[in-house]
Amino acid sequence: MEEVPCSVTDDFCVPNARAVRSSAHECLNDSSRAGSNRDTNASPLPNNSPLSRPPFGSWSSGIRASLAECQKGPLQMSRGTDVQHVEALMSRFKEHFTTVHIGHKYVDGEFVCVDCYSAMETLVEIRKAAIKEQDDSSRLLRDEEFMKLLVKLSMFDSPGLPRICSVTCSETRTLYETGAYRNLKATVNVHEDGAGEELWKGILGKAAESIRLPTYTVNFHGPRLRDGRSSMGLRTVGRGALVDVPRSNTPRTKQKVNPLPKSDLRKWSVVRCLDDRHLLVCCCAAGREGVNSLNNILAKCHRDSRPRKHRPEVGEIMGLPTSSECMLRVLVVDFVSDAAVVWTLDEGDFLKLPCRRLVDLLPSFKCLPPSIGLAVLPDVNAAPFLGLLRECIGFFQAVVNFHDKGAFLQTKIRMLTSLGVVEVLSNLLECFDCATRTASAGCLTQLCELQDGGRAVLEAGCLRKVRGRLRKLVEQHRHDPRTEERTLVNLLKAVFFRNDELRYQYADLDDVLLLKEIQERPSPDENLSQTVQDCLETLLDPHDESRRPVSPKLVAMRPEQLKNLDYSVHTPHKAMEHCYGLGAGPAHADPQSSVPPPPGSILTPSGHRCYLLNTLVPFHSDETHELQPLLDLELASVHSLIKFICSFLNTWQLCTIYCGITSDGLVRGLQLSGKGCDTVRSSIDSAMRVLEPCLLPQNLDVKFVPVLRTTQDVYEAASFFVVEISVHGVPRTVYSIKNICFLRERGQSYKATSQDVRAWIAKLEETRCKQASEEPLPTNT
Repeated sequence: MEEVPCSVTDDFCVPNARAVRSSAHECLNDSSRAGSNRDTNASPLPNNSPLSRPPFGSWSSGIRASLAECQKGPLQMSRGTDVQHVEALMSRFKEHFTTVHIGHKYVDGEFVCVDCYSAMETLVEIRKAAIKEQDDSSRLLRDEEFMKLLVKLSMFDSPGLPRICSVTCSETRTLYETGAYRNLKATVNVHEDGAGEELWKGILGKAAESIRLPTYTVNFHGPRLRDGRSSMGLRTVGRGALVDVPRSNTPRTKQKVNPLPKSDLRKWSVVRCLDDRHLLVCCCAAGREGVNSLNNILAKCHRDSRPRKHRPEVGEIMGLPTSSECMLRVLVVDFVSDAAVVWTLDEGDFLKLPCRRLVDLLPSFKCLPPSIGLAVLPDVNAAPFLGLLRECIGFFQAVVNFHDKGAFLQTKIRMLTSLGVVEVLSNLLECFDCATRTASAGCLTQLCELQDGGRAVLEAGCLRKVRGRLRKLVEQHRHDPRTEERTLVNLLKAVFFRNDELRYQYADLDDVLLLKEIQERPSPDENLSQTVQDCLETLLDPHDESRRPVSPKLVAMRPEQLKNLDYSVHTPHKAMEHCYGLGAGPAHADPQSSVPPPPGSILTPSGHRCYLLNTLVPFHSDETHELQPLLDLELASVHSLIKFICSFLNTWQLCTIYCGITSDGLVRGLQLSGKGCDTVRSSIDSAMRVLEPCLLPQNLDVKFVPVLRTTQDVYEAASFFVVEISVHGVPRTVYSIKNICFLRERGQSYKATSQDVRAWIAKLEETRCKQASEEPLPTNT
């Protein structure tokens, strides 16, 4: 698929994206409306388009504001104080998404929703006013309703309202306006009822619940492309170039069997193009002539009807006399003061008129199905208004760049994460638009400069998306200035810059190999090569002369595989008891090059025992081992280990808990300083006080084994450790925590009942007696 260009004009010329929402609408020529008499007093809702028809509407679930607000001019208000001015702008922005979106205007070859365009201008004013007044971001972030609205709008491919309205390409409108679609062969099926109701609610709001409206799925047929897609996926845009329109990622819904299948659209009349994926069609068998006949019959049957005295309800079907020979069936959609907003069931138009113009219809005419149906093209998507989407990202970036006070600066990243800003920016890295992806990556880069910003970005799944996007860009072999690649590499560098903990946990060898591949490719962008080199230095951390760069051969290798690298790796041996001695040992094991280390750890050339980062230990959690990937060993975390210690003590064997090794056996380590090691020891001693009976000092041993990248690293400079907590219970002693006993079985620690304890003791005694009976009896000499 061709890459979407960065320019605004070119982006708008592509009639596809991943959102379905209100947009510009198709209007028929005056000739296609011949025979339809209109009352000039019942005027359609105004719009700013050169076309006279009102556009497709997207309705909020709770419409409260006036529809007239949609067509207001520039914001006019007294500025008052600076704070009041910004708050008024924010309130105005929120009002744009509490009203129906029905107006549209022509902008750069596209028909754009008036409300979304006005919302974009308001958001620009908010950003400029906040920057000009040197306002901090605390007040902006504390307005959760405003921030959550921006986040929801930025999720342009998510279901539900509010969403950014889609645009309609002028070439797509021409396709249906000129009738060229009639030459396309297609299969029409009845859309699933549940899915169709949701689509109609986006047009008519709550009024759609009171009437059954037809919905169809149109699958076009034609010559197939190499990848199996229909030729309908090609649109003629610009100077006759063919642009590939990707298929929708939305799974196809189950469709009912069509009682009257059609092979083409010749029997249909397209009333309006809502967007590139949705059409309003006249599905009456007799066509426009049948609709006109129905309007004449309605006028004759209700010639003596009087206007209704009381205001109708939303969702009620009423009659609208337009002349002595024509009456329209309308559906009441909403009310604006004393005026009613109605939708014509057989014309597909929105009208605003006084309630006194409506008359009651005979029940038989209310039961007739509407002549207007909704056609869905599942293989085509509708593009959102990218101007508003990019401005939302620009506002997020302005919030991040505000120079806040130190007290709030520490909580800013937490608020941005809780509001969903970090997650939505990470998801936009996979947007179809190049400029949107680049802006999102730049905003995430600035987020990494905040306290704990890098961790928040990584936890939002950003790293996987950056890797995937860089891989796609590398495979495309583009030779133009690669701005997006440089931005993504800058983001990768900012995430890991001077943060050993994040680099140890998230960095991978694939990152280094991918960057080397980008660096080796020829590029006219001179800054890209320097950016890649800086990112490599950040990942490999060469600024510390005492530490070598990570070796690719040591990543995720099992200990037995390290034998070929001349490291001191040994299989389990009885001499391992030296490292698991019952006496209280020092913080680091004494150099004993002649004694093999326990499984998983190795000896450095200087004779110290250590673990290698990202290696796999040759054991998992079992009867005597427990692997715990704790990120810290504060008092609360230590207390969570007491049940494992209690269960190990009741095995009456030598058991060890490894803190800093994942459940899969991958060595990660815990970042501890000298003071942190002392704190861990004190926490463990404090936690042991809850054990009954009291644990003797010789039954507990705590060791801090360094985690190194290579055996050449300085042993004393290690900042990551695997904490080994070894315990050995006294035989025939049952340990408990506040009269609650924990036992160990099949690698799991569980809370035992009194019956479980008796069975466990009997089992251990039986094993002990059996072993004693097998020992040879002493002989007299």
